[in-house]
Amino acid sequence: MSGGWYVNANDIVFWSEKEPRRAQEELPLLVKNLIYASIDPKYIRYMRFPSRDSISLMGFDGILEVAKGNSFVPEGKSFWEIGTNKNPEQKADEDYKKRSEEDLHDKDRANSTFVFVTNRIFNKKINWEEEKKKEKKWKDVRCLDAVDLAEWLHQCLAVHRWLSRRLNKRPENAFDIWQVWDELSITTKYSLTPDFFIAGRFEYERNLIESLKSEPQLIKIFGMSKDEAYAFAIASISKVEELSSRVLIIKDSNEWTYAVESKNFLILIPFFDDLVNMELAVSKGHWVIKPESNPNRKFQSNGIEFELPRPNRGSLIDALIEMGIYKENAEELVSNAKGFLMPLWRLLKEVKKPEWAKSDDYSLITALLIGAWDEGNDWDRQEVEELFGASYKDLEKSLHKWSIEDDPPVRKFGTQWQVVSRFDMWKLLSPYIDTKIIEKFGEIAVEILKETDSQRVFLHSNMLRKNIAEMLVMLSVYTDTVLKNIGTYLIEDRVSNWIEKILKDSTFLTWYSLSSLLLYFAEASPDIFLKMIENKLKGDDNTFIEELFDEREDFTSVSLYEGLLWALEVLSWNKDYVARVVLILERLSRLDPDDKVDNKSFESLRMIFLGSYPQTKLTVEEKLDLLDLLLKKEPEITWRLLLSLFPKPTLEIPTKLQKPSFRDWAKDWKPTVSNNDYSYYISGIANRIWKFANENDGEYIADLIENLEFFTESTILDLIEKLYKNIDEMLFENKTMIYESLFKLVCKQKRDNGSVRVFPKEIIKIFDDLINKLVYNNPILKNKILFEKYEYELICEPDIDITMYQDIIENKRKLALQEIWDRKGFEGIQELIKMIDIRGNTRLKWKMTEPEKINSSYIIGQLLTKLSFFNQIEDKVLQWLDSEDKKFSDIAKAFVFANYKQISNYLLSTYEKYKDSWNNDKWLKFCLCLPPEPEVLAFMQNLQKDIEDNYWKVTNCYYQFSSSKEDIESCIKKLIKSERPIDALDVIAYYLYINLKCSFNQDFLAKILEQVAKKNFELIQFGRINGANIEIIFNYLQKSSEISPERLIYLESSYISYFTKFKTNLKIKPIALIQKILSDPEFFVYLILINRTKYDTTIKENRLGLSDDQMKNFAKNIPSLFNLIEELPGQTGENIDEDKLINWVKRARDMCKQENILSFCDSIIGSILSNASFDEDGYWPHKAVREILEEVESADLEDSIAVTIFNKRANVLKPLGTSDERERDRFKLSASEFKIKYPRTAVLLDRIISDSERYTKFGNNLKTNLDFFT
Repeated sequence: MSGGWYVNANDIVFWSEKEPRRAQEELPLLVKNLIYASIDPKYIRYMRFPSRDSISLMGFDGILEVAKGNSFVPEGKSFWEIGTNKNPEQKADEDYKKRSEEDLHDKDRANSTFVFVTNRIFNKKINWEEEKKKEKKWKDVRCLDAVDLAEWLHQCLAVHRWLSRRLNKRPENAFDIWQVWDELSITTKYSLTPDFFIAGRFEYERNLIESLKSEPQLIKIFGMSKDEAYAFAIASISKVEELSSRVLIIKDSNEWTYAVESKNFLILIPFFDDLVNMELAVSKGHWVIKPESNPNRKFQSNGIEFELPRPNRGSLIDALIEMGIYKENAEELVSNAKGFLMPLWRLLKEVKKPEWAKSDDYSLITALLIGAWDEGNDWDRQEVEELFGASYKDLEKSLHKWSIEDDPPVRKFGTQWQVVSRFDMWKLLSPYIDTKIIEKFGEIAVEILKETDSQRVFLHSNMLRKNIAEMLVMLSVYTDTVLKNIGTYLIEDRVSNWIEKILKDSTFLTWYSLSSLLLYFAEASPDIFLKMIENKLKGDDNTFIEELFDEREDFTSVSLYEGLLWALEVLSWNKDYVARVVLILERLSRLDPDDKVDNKSFESLRMIFLGSYPQTKLTVEEKLDLLDLLLKKEPEITWRLLLSLFPKPTLEIPTKLQKPSFRDWAKDWKPTVSNNDYSYYISGIANRIWKFANENDGEYIADLIENLEFFTESTILDLIEKLYKNIDEMLFENKTMIYESLFKLVCKQKRDNGSVRVFPKEIIKIFDDLINKLVYNNPILKNKILFEKYEYELICEPDIDITMYQDIIENKRKLALQEIWDRKGFEGIQELIKMIDIRGNTRLKWKMTEPEKINSSYIIGQLLTKLSFFNQIEDKVLQWLDSEDKKFSDIAKAFVFANYKQISNYLLSTYEKYKDSWNNDKWLKFCLCLPPEPEVLAFMQNLQKDIEDNYWKVTNCYYQFSSSKEDIESCIKKLIKSERPIDALDVIAYYLYINLKCSFNQDFLAKILEQVAKKNFELIQFGRINGANIEIIFNYLQKSSEISPERLIYLESSYISYFTKFKTNLKIKPIALIQKILSDPEFFVYLILINRTKYDTTIKENRLGLSDDQMKNFAKNIPSLFNLIEELPGQTGENIDEDKLINWVKRARDMCKQENILSFCDSIIGSILSNASFDEDGYWPHKAVREILEEVESADLEDSIAVTIFNKRANVLKPLGTSDERERDRFKLSASEFKIKYPRTAVLLDRIISDSERYTKFGNNLKTNLDFFT
């Protein structure tokens, strides 16, 4: 080996002359590294040697205490002074004198050694040492000069090479860890951190360091590649200062032989191919770390072996963020590398190419273009073979060879082939792609993606379809900059042509079949995609839109509606397309039949324009310009949009827009906005609202007033002036709306309840004056609001006890009715009734006893019985029983009902008064105002018999406030006899609710439910039967032992919509169905099949005894049924029968595999297994679940567990609480414990922990960003 790089004493002196400042900063570091390299770490008790920027700190230059020293390091405690002065003797004297007199007690000095270090040659150092020792101020005095340092370096090979490089010498074939770390970590843009290479595998890092601190030994580290294992070792050791100075990376067998003979114990890392005797190195006291590749692993008995698991995605993302990469970009990079380290490393830095990247092997090009396929699917095999251009057997042989190489580009799981990282493979292999294979790929892509199926059960596997669509985007986005052999046509144009062929003249079924792939189509060819959508939506033919909205009720997979919205959201990130996107979204919003319930297109539109959490890269000015365009095109929707963009009084958690995965449209985007920009944006919205309202009818002014808190004072004053000026010319309807909006605004301001901004008292006074002017001399307009709002909306005074609300408002309502009577008489009362907005249910039900549920008809009807003019209006009000105007007839009913409750002998007195003037029809209407209490039923005996019969056919007033069980059962039977089973259910539910001890015959109840289900399917399907009542009755039946499980399953299946879509606060579950699923895997698979086929009677038999319509509805609700499961098969309470659980899973998976639905089946099983509890050993999940995970090795099942757990927490975004942290810590403990015994479970837990931490971090950051908007 060459010694030209050796450092001698003159080199050290020259260093001091040439780079004095650097020598001054790094000489303490050199000394520290030499100590670490020559003293066993177990003997070092304390060390402190500030260096570089810290050399100016007060105190000694170094303090050291070791249990065992050497010829350079004194044993025990020592205090060090380090100098670089040209006169070493003068510096030594000064430091000795200063430290001998000032810094230590005599006792400490007497037990310590004083050490002076200089990087000069100190010829008198021996004499100087002897003189100072004679003074006996210190236990011992030592001096180390350049000659000593050079000798010390020759004994410490790693530190020797480090200093040699610092002195611009070039050691060959053996390198210190600092040089190697620089080579590994430094890129043109980022500096990689140790945590990047460790990638969350902290337990393995800890085990490695512990092994290096124990006895010398051979340590083999196996990674996906040798380079990964090598980088992991370097990164782990670089974090440990006391080990770094001992590390030597050897790249030559001759250098290895030299290093092995070192007297100071080293950590040797051979990185060359020649065979050497590593056991010899260990026998001489060295540690040896041998990086290896997993595919070439050979187990042996001697030494320690670490097999590195796959990197933790969350830790990789965190490491990239720490390096300065924005979170969204970090997630994208990790996703593109599929979570593998080597592809990610290559995406960030130019590193050595793997062997497969040096080949133009057509099998690899084929794998790259296809991405993933299932060779168990004959159609997949056929397409892959056609693209390869030779037999599939030859392709498989070639791919198998590459899959077992170091750093493999492809891997195989069961029958499925996948590329490890498509982006990495693309970067390295795309130059080898030629025109021939591109053209062939295009033909195959069009053929595969034009395939349609109403059940989305395709000939080709879904993974093949997805990866083909993904490659369309990659070809469009990346090829024209890297491909050299693709002819004269741009690849992007070719891709657009292929997509046009797929979508041109397409039917709804075509789009439906592509639902989950539209994201890729949008990115691959934005212009063609938008043109096709615009063509589908233009004109008066809304067939496509109607089918689009109808299909979104399919909960089994991504609906076309969702897929389309996601694709449009992706395109909104590009300013070239955003205007077309928002126009499409506005059209969809306007045509949405569920506009006020679940208008997701409007929500997407809102998110594009939301100011508090800006998404897309539009500036606030561009957003405002775009809103101006929309106001011209779709004024009604845009008006709603403008109003919705004002800040909410409580924190709003925005829905995140779908971002592009391949295009750089979102590059450098940050979800932040300055206060100035946000204020400018909100001001711009307010100006547009004001202008639009000012130019249009007064109805918009009312909306404007409700948001007046966001307007400037000058705008408010302009509005007030406009209102004063035009008040007399306003339409009465507009005047009414403006009055009510002003009332609401002023009331909120006076209460100071949730106001975004508090107005000055002068403004409030102006509003009050304006309100009075609006209702001047009009008692009806002034008071009608009292009969349209709930009590809490009408209390404007602060600090009023809520229990007083009802009495206060009732008194105000009485005064209002009295005022109207006094000024306008009975005609005024009639005019008021015509004007008010009657709300609520007209049935006089038990819920009317709750004030907030009372409707206006009941309010007015019962108040008219309490006023001084009661006798003057009684006849007229009773005449309203015959009115065809429902407002008046309902008030008359309430009037009768209130009188019945308040006046004794009211029925008989009324009979005497009207018996000669009222006919049977009128008496029937009168009786229908009354509940079927004994007094009422007895009263009807005075009337014609057919009156009572007709009463039971139509009465809605059958709730009794005090009755015997016999009366209740009599009422129910009469309703049944009158063919009113739904109303009978209402009565039953009411009495079960108010009297928990009440009981009914369960068989009788079941028969009523069955009768209702058979004759009222549509009412049940759309939730038009009172859901609370249904749940009350099922709660009663489920606790019964008289109903068989089979009958209960039938009933729960008949009413499945009430357990899934129309749930109430009672949250009753279909327990019989759930128990059947958890006990019978065959039934579980049957449910999956009828769901996927939407119950096609030609495919699956009817096992539930339901009608075909009922079965189809049941099939649609099965995914939601699965979501209600919170236990595991074989679970009873907290106990789990492991054998039952494992057998259930095995049986279910075997049957699903036979039906070719294993992937979907695993996703459902995973969601069920996510309910697992902690086991008795304190770890999660339960042992039986761990065994399942390790045995079945299903990525789909594991993904489902992780996603389900994540979604349970993501439903409510919040900072991590104490209980959450405690659970996360238990998960971490479980993950740590499972690394060896349950490796797949450990990886799953790492993912769950990472997802939780990152989502919590997002929640905390988002709350911080939005706090000032609330």
